[in-house]
Amino acid sequence: MNPPVTTHARPWWLLLVLLLSSLIAACGGGGSASGPTITSQPVDTSVVVGTAATLSVGASPASIAYEWQSSSDGIVWAPVAGATASSYTTPVTGAADNGRHFRVVVSDAGVSVVSSAVTLTVTGAVVAPAITVQPAAQSVVVPDPASFTVTATGTAPRYQWQRSTDGGATWVDLAGATAATHTTAATATAMNDQRYRVIVANTSGSVVSAAALLTVNATPAVPIFTTQPSSRSVSPGSTATFTVAATGTPAPTLQWQRSTNGGATWTAIATATAVTYDTGAVTAAQNGELYRAVATNGAGSTSSDAATLTVAASGAPAIVGQPSNT
Repeated sequence: MNPPVTTHARPWWLLLVLLLSSLIAACGGGGSASGPTITSQPVDTSVVVGTAATLSVGASPASIAYEWQSSSDGIVWAPVAGATASSYTTPVTGAADNGRHFRVVVSDAGVSVVSSAVTLTVTGAVVAPAITVQPAAQSVVVPDPASFTVTATGTAPRYQWQRSTDGGATWVDLAGATAATHTTAATATAMNDQRYRVIVANTSGSVVSAAALLTVNATPAVPIFTTQPSSRSVSPGSTATFTVAATGTPAPTLQWQRSTNGGATWTAIATATAVTYDTGAVTAAQNGELYRAVATNGAGSTSSDAATLTVAASGAPAIVGQPSNT
């Protein structure tokens, strides 16, 4: 009679199966490699010609390999000799390197991942700003605007115009005045004597221009005589004086004239440009001459009334021999 079968021997076979399964897993049966992961991509970089650029990538795990590549067109890529670390520093750059593309291939466990492509921008060396032509003083008539211009050299200069209303003691930035030329709004007489200047700057420094004076004149007005010359009567050898007063915008200049034919023609009197004209010692031959002044400004000219010069014989009658008693 055979002995009954018990279940106590089954765990031994189960342990054997589990052991074999563990050995198969340890040998890689049924396993897979996930490959590397890029945690931070390289970024576009800009440098000044004559300096080097540094590109970098972040990846895991720590055991991965790196291969940086470059391309002139972003299509055909070639390995960069010796560039096998997580960062790559270029040689000193030249203008020909501007626009070159870079990327990096990271590899692990037979799996490779390509980073994003980045562009290297190489700019010329920054030249500090310098002013070659200063803004010039301007004179305008209300309400004409005034324009101030500066000429500057340097790399990518920036402009900021300023205004002073206290003779240059303090300055205030003008909103929106950021070009080489600044044109004011319509002017008013209250803007007379304001000063303007500009700050020219770039990443290498800044320079301040000279201050330019703004002169604002009132709207021109034709001269008007407020005092007309009066006729004069003098004796031979005496001096006759004629006087006028005139207003206008801008202030007019004066020129005295003389006529010896009753006003048919007039001749300017040399150096007679003041409000008062003295004839000097006159003669009887000057009797009946006419004198007038002409006031002139940018708005026009106006002639005064004509004043007559009368030269009369001098002296009252005198008795040189008295009658005697008879």
